[in-house]
Amino acid sequence: MPRLWDISPTIGPGVPVFPGDTPFAQRWTWTIDERCPVNVSEIRLSPHTGAHTDAPLHYDSNGAAMAEVPIDTYLGRCRVMHAIDVGPLVEPMHL
Repeated sequence: MPRLWDISPTIGPGVPVFPGDTPFAQRWTWTIDERCPVNVSEIRLSPHTGAHTDAPLHYDSNGAAMAEVPIDTYLGRCRVMHAIDVGPLVEPMHL
């Protein structure tokens, strides 16, 4: 069986987002105390936060939604490149 590597970066306050996009935010709804047995929070973020792939629907009004894209599309050999701090647009010179 092939080995899968999760390259997802940790997301949290301050994670880079595309200029003007929704930044990550977390708000605690409930926290454990004598009246509450669980921690529950609300998060707000853009689907473009952290490592992600764009659904064809993102750039094509007739494209497939992410749930319709087969996972096999994203499995196979790859090269991972760090481009977090290059600015708002990754260009060939950054690779």
